[in-house]
Parts: sequence; C-alpha cells; structure tokens
Amino acid sequence: VSQAISAGFITKAESIRAMGNEYAPEAREILSRFDDWRTVENLEAIIKQVFRRYFALDDSDDIRPEFYTKSAREIWNAKLEMENKPTIHFPGLKMPPRPKVIGIEAT
Repeated sequence: VSQAISAGFITKAESIRAMGNEYAPEAREILSRFDDWRTVENLEAIIKQVFRRYFALDDSDDIRPEFYTKSAREIWNAKLEMENKPTIHFPGLKMPPRPKVIGIEAT
C-alpha cells in the first residue's frame, strides 16, 4: 500500500528513491480500513479522507485529486493480485505537471 501511495503521489524516479516508509502511517490507516474497500471508487474516497486528515487539507488547499485516483487504482490491483484475481486495466489517467519546488534556506 505504501508503494502504491508513493507511486500515486510522486514520479517513478522519485518513487525509487523515496519508497521507504514515507507514507507508512497513512498506509497503515488505509490498510486498517481494508473491510471498507468495496469498490475502487470507495477506496479512493478512503485514501482522500486519510490524506486530508493527515495533512490538514480542505477543498481550498487539497492536493490534485488525480493522485488519489492513481493510488487507489494501484492499491486495488495489488489487492486483486493478492486474491489471485485478474487485475483491471484502467483507462489512462493524465497526470498534471508537478508544481515547481521552492527552496527555502535557513539563515
């Protein structure tokens, strides 16, 4: 789950470097709600709830919703693989460009 979340929120190259436990607390909470995963859309709503709470986001400052969708799809297919069921080919999801990072130096 943590890897799928990372894949949804960061690029592949960044994902390889940052896989670790960056999203471990969020992944644990999402996994703790496994019995609530009825559909991929439901899972996406759970991911959104968790991330909005962890990062104190609301509608005005929420991250791009495409990341919730991509993470939910990756996690859903991982779940299907664990159940020895065929995975779903989701239609392409166009990801917007990442915003530029502004570096802040301490003085």
